[in-house]
Amino acid sequence: MDFGNKQQKDEGEKVFKIQPIEAETEKASKLNPFSSKGPAVQQDMPQQEGTKAERLAKKEAMNSK
Repeated sequence: MDFGNKQQKDEGEKVFKIQPIEAETEKASKLNPFSSKGPAVQQDMPQQEGTKAERLAKKEAMNSK
């Protein structure tokens, strides 16, 4: 009797299934590089702190350590 071998073949065939093509097209449309929105940019950029002389003094103080 070869029932065990037949059962193994049936289980093996269940592993491989055909995937729907529609799922790939949905994924491709989401990952399309030409439909990207661009880089993320902050809406309100903070102003520079202090005057140029104060920034240079702070830079030199930090670099002297």
